[in-house]
Amino acid sequence: METVRRESARIALVDGRGRVLLLHAVLPGEEWWELPGGGVEPSEMHRDAALRELVEETGISVEDVELLGAVDTEFEFDGRWYHQRETVLRADHPGTGVELRNPDPPSFPRHVEYRWWEPLELRATAEHIHPPQLAELLGV
Repeated sequence: METVRRESARIALVDGRGRVLLLHAVLPGEEWWELPGGGVEPSEMHRDAALRELVEETGISVEDVELLGAVDTEFEFDGRWYHQRETVLRADHPGTGVELRNPDPPSFPRHVEYRWWEPLELRATAEHIHPPQLAELLGV
């Protein structure tokens, strides 16, 4: 199986109550909760990619972000094995309204709902959270 190396960037968007936004992603036969984000385009900075993806997926625009860290993940998608380096940024957002958008092709995961999670819930849930290291990145 072909291995693809990919850079991605995600934003841990935190509301005024300290909760983090996760999007419920679904593919046939699997589902998970993930931070808004996605692939870094050639010559694009990770910060810019994360901000672009946040707007594309949620309609939310922020400017001030801070680096939480980077994690490595591996997964199979569309007949290929991916090794992905994910840069995770944090941003504050006073609101809680989200406009779910699905800008990617239909073969990509669909975001079907969103939820603001208490940080401690990330450790306690049986749900699949992506990235799995999110609680640690948030210092929980």
